[in-house]
Amino acid sequence: YSLHGFLGIYLGVILSVICISGLYFSYESFARFINQICGEEKVFKKPNFTNKNGFSLNDEQKVANLKKAYEIFISKFGDEFDALNFISNSGGIKFMLFYLPKGASERDGVRLLVDTKSEQISKNAMPKSFEIYKFMLDLHAGYIFGEFGKFIFCLASCGVVLLLFSGGVIYYKRRKN
Repeated sequence: YSLHGFLGIYLGVILSVICISGLYFSYESFARFINQICGEEKVFKKPNFTNKNGFSLNDEQKVANLKKAYEIFISKFGDEFDALNFISNSGGIKFMLFYLPKGASERDGVRLLVDTKSEQISKNAMPKSFEIYKFMLDLHAGYIFGEFGKFIFCLASCGVVLLLFSGGVIYYKRRKN
């Protein structure tokens, strides 16, 4: 009973943060509410890299633009990086990219905009809705607290099994009596 109470109290706080921040991604009305609290009307919708959103590996022009965007990036920044992520706009001409220099933490990542038509790279001012989305994702996964946060969130998630098991034992003992 003590183990179950201990786990319930201490894991409850962490699991509540995980669950409540997860609602942001599952329910648009909740996301809209959080964004309005932060002074933003729009909710960021993460574009998918699929046919549905206008990008297809069968569309040779868009694939050529993606290759061109990569070449423009490499010519300016080189090929020494830990992470590089391209997100195409609907026309497939401009690409928002996230670049993580070698050895840098994710917080030091650089967001850029590559225009394949003009062959220009500019700093990308991310919409506030994206910043809120990123904060909620970091909060949900524990990344906001760094490596320690990931470890604590992992322990909390594994602790749910102990919580369920100890609850089952308590129920079984009471049912038996």
